[in-house]
Amino acid sequence: MRHMSKLVCMVLAIMLVSQLSAEVFPKVEAARKASGAPVPYYPADRQGGVLFVEDGHGYGPLSGTPDSLWTALLEGIYGAGNFGWFGPTLDPMEDGPDLVTMQNYDGVVWNNYDAWDAATLTDNDKTNIADYLLGGGHVWLIGQDLIYGCGPSIIPWLQTNFGLSAVVEDYAYGATEHHLEGQNELASGVFQVTADYEWNPFYADDLLPEAGVSHEAVYDPDSFTFPGILMDDYSSSFWAIDGRSPNPAADFETIVYAMLVTVFDIPPGTAETPSEQVEAQGIMLTSSPSAFKNTTTLSYYIQNPGQVQVRVYNEVGELVKTLVDTYQDAGTHTATWNGTSASGTRVANGVYFARVTCGGYQNTAKLVFMQ
Repeated sequence: MRHMSKLVCMVLAIMLVSQLSAEVFPKVEAARKASGAPVPYYPADRQGGVLFVEDGHGYGPLSGTPDSLWTALLEGIYGAGNFGWFGPTLDPMEDGPDLVTMQNYDGVVWNNYDAWDAATLTDNDKTNIADYLLGGGHVWLIGQDLIYGCGPSIIPWLQTNFGLSAVVEDYAYGATEHHLEGQNELASGVFQVTADYEWNPFYADDLLPEAGVSHEAVYDPDSFTFPGILMDDYSSSFWAIDGRSPNPAADFETIVYAMLVTVFDIPPGTAETPSEQVEAQGIMLTSSPSAFKNTTTLSYYIQNPGQVQVRVYNEVGELVKTLVDTYQDAGTHTATWNGTSASGTRVANGVYFARVTCGGYQNTAKLVFMQ
């Protein structure tokens, strides 16, 4: 039944797109698809920050690209030009950004919209996303029909990289609107979203998180379901719903801000290049991962040689552990913290701060420890 409904939607979509393509899709996009030119990529003015991937192969916003909803959200957080944009893809076989491109950013929002008729994520995409996560990157994956379009083969990949335990597909068969509510770290008020297009309703999935690995991120109070989950280590999140025109818009903006700034730890105004950080602070410091269960690695660059201290503090400023206290040459060094205090006991779950000091300079990184 669903397959027939989807086929009807597809026929109507093709008819509508054929009728309106001259007005809706820019001619340059039509030329790119015909010639096989690469997918457009608009890098941020500065390295770091967020990359948005518009990977709907034609199922993205009909008003053109970039997607005005997400452009406004990201500009509101990071400012114009301070985030990257890749897309749109116009064919299911087109790859998204490669690993090197993603590694220029601290986090990636990868939106597959409601594409359902083919596997939006290519094999290259899945490999690159998995490798990016292993390297300490953060991914917010959105795909209303990702599981349906990719088929059962996508489930093990989602289990490994996004903490999915099981899925109940199409819990909201044919719905044209939803009420959603952010949960836990993404807590928000209830807001309404509408289907991307009037002729293509929702077929959202209920996602079951893996106990001890992930948890609920967004809730549908009308159906008592969870179409969004979040990894406990804050590395990734998967949403099986994508809506337009959130109302009240402020509640969805709260979720986007919380996901990117609080959970993924990509705050506004901190997307400097390494050279800019070193010039301003004398020390560059990063952590991978910043939210962890077992061990996090601190990588720091000191501009001048000297006595270096690397210490971990709790939220009230109390010293938890000294990791390094020795003379070091200029250059890059690393230190690891396994979530223990100076006495060797495991610390409580919560937020901690790693601080590197050398020669009158210092830099601090936020860490989230979750057993």
